Amino acid sequence: MIMNQTFSLDTSVPVALYGAATIGTLLYKKYKEWKLNVVAFLDKRADEIESFIGLPCYSVENDILDKQNVVVIVAVKNVFEHSRIATKLQKSGYKRIIYRPYNSLNDNGSPEENCLNGIYSHITEDAFFDAALYKVVPFVDALASIPLKERGVIKKENGNVTFYLPVTMLFKDKKGAELERQHSILCLKPHVNFAKFIIGNGGEVESLLNY
Repeated sequence: MIMNQTFSLDTSVPVALYGAATIGTLLYKKYKEWKLNVVAFLDKRADEIESFIGLPCYSVENDILDKQNVVVIVAVKNVFEHSRIATKLQKSGYKRIIYRPYNSLNDNGSPEENCLNGIYSHITEDAFFDAALYKVVPFVDALASIPLKERGVIKKENGNVTFYLPVTMLFKDKKGAELERQHSILCLKPHVNFAKFIIGNGGEVESLLNY
């Protein structure tokens, strides 16, 4: 799960903030006072934003930043999304990421994950830059820190994948000129028959069982 490597953060290292919004703004102001070298923002809406509070805003997939050396700090309020964001960053080639690992949020973190979580607390909450603290920041494999169930996948077996999917995300294929849009599966016959069955209007029991 854990890569046995570390990196350092100091005022000479380029920094990118993931999250061009309120948290990113607050951290940018803090880091300017700390003299950290914030060079850009990363955001999933980069194509719309292009720049944010005077800095360029890039997509994660950009090839402009030096992904091997830039330190990315996840500036997103929902800490339960941090590991997913870090996974996306790692898959795109970023190596140095500071965020809250999922396992540390549930008190199941490894020593490296807990260390990174503590560093994230310092770098987002402290009023001063502790140079000694950021000399040894652990690399953490973000994907491995997300429990399988939390990713939606239940199991993979014999070429088949079983996973959680909200029924509201299922739609009927768009077929025929008469259909203007895709229709939710909840509108289809099994659902209608289920409603009829419940209210006693003679719904087809076989349709309900098949559903």
